Amino acid sequence: VSNEFTEKNNVLTFYIEVIDGRQKILIAHQAPHPDVAALRFVMENNQDYEIEVKSIKEVASVNEYDLVVVHNYSPDSKVIDEAVTAGKVPFLFINGISTDMRSLQKLKIGFTGSGNSNEELGFAHNVGFKDILLSPKIIQTFSGAPPLHAPFGNYVYSDALDILAFQKVGNIQLDNPLIYFTTKENAKIGVIMGEGIWRWRLHDQSR
Repeated sequence: VSNEFTEKNNVLTFYIEVIDGRQKILIAHQAPHPDVAALRFVMENNQDYEIEVKSIKEVASVNEYDLVVVHNYSPDSKVIDEAVTAGKVPFLFINGISTDMRSLQKLKIGFTGSGNSNEELGFAHNVGFKDILLSPKIIQTFSGAPPLHAPFGNYVYSDALDILAFQKVGNIQLDNPLIYFTTKENAKIGVIMGEGIWRWRLHDQSR
């Protein structure tokens, strides 16, 4: 300003430390699929998430991720198999018609058995599941969404699972889980028994 005695005190130097607190998520897939694109689109809209997409064969490390999503598992990455077995990182498995269920059961993530066919399964909310509270609107949307294409076979599920949703064929609710969670060591494991969640996103947008 005019008549200012000194200008030396007009400048202040300070520092800002920027901490990247985003959650790093890896989507590992057996092959390109609309589910992968839908998951990536939804997650990237959240500024708290940093997303990477790789084929299962390309996965060389998972230690830097906060969550690994495996779409249509295949036994092509020893890193993934070892991380699941050791309970190093949280995993979410989306099992579809191309999933190698015979190999996946060896990782002991809540089921045993295999099959060579597929079926269509709907969503039936488990009212006893309290870890994730879904709004009535979301439950109604999922319940009316197109069915998922799921592996069909002689599967036996663990009694220690936390079931978010049961399988539904038509209007008949089954005892088998559609979406469930379990724990290995200190890591959480989530499993969706069916692919085609991209249709759920389209169904939601059409409402």
